[in-house]
Amino acid sequence: MKFCTKCGKAMEGNYAVCPYCGAAVEGDDAAANQNAQAAYGNPGYNQGAPAYAAPQASANAPEYTPAPKPQKSAYVAAFLALFFGVYGLHDFYLDRKNKGLVKLLVTLLGCGIGIFVSMVLSIIDAIKLFKGEINTDGNGDLIKMGW
Repeated sequence: MKFCTKCGKAMEGNYAVCPYCGAAVEGDDAAANQNAQAAYGNPGYNQGAPAYAAPQASANAPEYTPAPKPQKSAYVAAFLALFFGVYGLHDFYLDRKNKGLVKLLVTLLGCGIGIFVSMVLSIIDAIKLFKGEINTDGNGDLIKMGW
């Protein structure tokens, strides 16, 4: 059984790179394995090693790319604007939280005139969404035309 000279963990198998820390594994050098085992104590307990050793990227490791965020739908936002726009739901859906909060407060605190103003603004937003004039959400990401 081999032991990594960097992290001291036991490796079953023939590895060229340690699967735990990414360090290059030297050949069948028994002295290096004994030194690693002596330096880190019993490999089952890993007494001398740090509690966590961050893995190091090797030259062959693929680069991490985050998954793409799903696009918001202009039609869903327009539907929300037409039916629930007085509450600003379409603005919350499009991550325009400040604008949605203002519409919600105008509706709740403005009595009849506030509801009318929020309704008119929401219908205008729905028309703009259907026409494609509003094409980004609050984060600057593009909105897809369609469901």
